[in-house]
Amino acid sequence: MQLTLPLTEALAVARGSGRVPPFVVDLAPTADGVAVRVDLSRMPEASSALRWAAALAGPVDVVVRYTGLVDGTATFAVTSRARAVPLHVLVNSLTSTATSVLRQRGLGDLVEVRRGEEEPVVAVRVQHAIDQRAPGARLTALELRDGVAHLTLDITGLRVS
Repeated sequence: MQLTLPLTEALAVARGSGRVPPFVVDLAPTADGVAVRVDLSRMPEASSALRWAAALAGPVDVVVRYTGLVDGTATFAVTSRARAVPLHVLVNSLTSTATSVLRQRGLGDLVEVRRGEEEPVVAVRVQHAIDQRAPGARLTALELRDGVAHLTLDITGLRVS
């Protein structure tokens, strides 16, 4: 089964569902991922010191770029800058903290932030997510190109209840 999902539609669903946190001030598709603008001073759980530092640093521009699919897990390279300062180098050393924050936000074990060579890598267990909603379906391919996600699923083992 072939599925296509324009990233503009996926982002609209995310916004409409309330899953986009208030500190994400802009979210736009790119050819192979997503560009995000984050204002850390809008984080509700941030201390006043962090909010003050975030206000000085200004908004953070983040680019999430699809890098591949292996064994049902999609990976994305993440670069980030605030006022031309590359922050992804710092984030690369805080991957376990970043993973903990994502898990606290309800993503469970579906998302993990891993240390990359230069920038952190976000690993998304797509097959695991599919297993939760469509047991027996198997993801055989995933590509992001021209702002569209292209998925191929083998549904011969799909169990419908």
